[in-house]
Amino acid sequence: MMTHYDVTKLEHLERKTDWKKNYAHFASGNKLLLAPTLLIAIGGLTLFLLNKTRLLQSGYGLMAGLITMAGVVLFVIISVRGKKQVLENISQKPVCLAKIIRSNEQQQVYYGIFSTSDTRWDTALLQHISERVGNITADTSNPDDKTVERLLRTSQANVPLQTCSLPASFTGGHQIYLKSFDFSVLDEVTCDYIRHRNGIFPVLYVDNSNVPVVLKDYITA
Repeated sequence: MMTHYDVTKLEHLERKTDWKKNYAHFASGNKLLLAPTLLIAIGGLTLFLLNKTRLLQSGYGLMAGLITMAGVVLFVIISVRGKKQVLENISQKPVCLAKIIRSNEQQQVYYGIFSTSDTRWDTALLQHISERVGNITADTSNPDDKTVERLLRTSQANVPLQTCSLPASFTGGHQIYLKSFDFSVLDEVTCDYIRHRNGIFPVLYVDNSNVPVVLKDYITA
């Protein structure tokens, strides 16, 4: 299998900024959006119940409507400000190479590892960590192995895994991140390209919850 990615091309892609703006959306899972989401949900549910009991025109209905509107306005404000912050820093966001280390092909959820430091294009390091993961035994007593295996447990495969760090003692002191990637949003050509490159693919690290696959951007760079 091929694993080669042109470092010069990766450098060129990373220096360009216009294409990165396409991925500068404010992550919907951001904790700051929790409060307005709750306001919208509470207000909307209250309006629904009041409508059922024909009390929509009462003072309670007005209050519920105001709560819902406040939630919507707050949601928009936080989202716009969040995206603005991302756009201001987007040029500094690194392009990294990630490698699949485990998968749930039925759900098309793939666990990948990557680095955002100066080792972000080191495919040999990714391969080494991948082999370390593959050599973890079911009866391991090593605490680092247990930590990694717990993160990769099959029972968790249906739950999106936010970006998290692997133990430094497991990776030889390197900062290596683990994240799940949803390949169901990728076309078959892209998936085949990744398979033929030993499960290695380029990503853009925007933040912990936003690490999109940017293979098409790499190819056209």
